[in-house]
Amino acid sequence: GIASSLAEGSWAPGRLKMAVIGPPGSGKSTFVRRLLGMPPPVGPTPKPEAYRAVVMGREAEIIDAPGGVAAEADCAVVVAPLDVYEEPPAVQSSKLVLVGSRADLGSERLLDLYVQMVRPVAAYALDLRTAPRWRLAAVFASCVDSL
Repeated sequence: GIASSLAEGSWAPGRLKMAVIGPPGSGKSTFVRRLLGMPPPVGPTPKPEAYRAVVMGREAEIIDAPGGVAAEADCAVVVAPLDVYEEPPAVQSSKLVLVGSRADLGSERLLDLYVQMVRPVAAYALDLRTAPRWRLAAVFASCVDSL
């Protein structure tokens, strides 16, 4: 498959490191797993999970970082719910892409507020449970394009 689980310390340098961060329950794991063609998660993700993938022809490590954990990354995807305000997590990355999740219930005003707070290179409003995989891939393409 496109993704394989990553053993500790087996990562070679020079590859992209992409973190998916956001408050608990915002849709990070659903986003990552659907993008990679895996079944959706069952319940919350207790600890960070790393996946290998090829994004726009570049090898990447995608880290699903639960609980708003700030991860060092070349680029970070910040997932924030649009049905209720949540403080966006701090992140150690100069390149951010924002995804407003649960967009079917969402408010454009909340998306605008998040954009002002995190200053992303791109912003999307998506229902991560139903958005086509090419739309999910476009989020990561924005990350790679910004590097």
